Amino acid sequence: MVLMCGLQTAYDTYDPQKSRGRVLIIANSVFSLPKLSQRFGTERDVISLREVFKWLSFEVTVCRNLSAQVSNSHQLRMY
Repeated sequence: MVLMCGLQTAYDTYDPQKSRGRVLIIANSVFSLPKLSQRFGTERDVISLREVFKWLSFEVTVCRNLSAQVSNSHQLRMY
């Protein structure tokens, strides 16, 4: 263990094998309002976000194209 100024560094205390928690990615690309067009690039965002959070040892769940009713419902409160 390396001590700097009497404090542990973040690297010394980070355990990459230990789960850091859960991450919920809500990826909406299609919207029900006519004035909102389809959002292209959502899948690329999901891939990048998933990669970063998995690298940080988070459990990742992705939900796609959720309505506001589902997003606000009890189904997502567990996250």
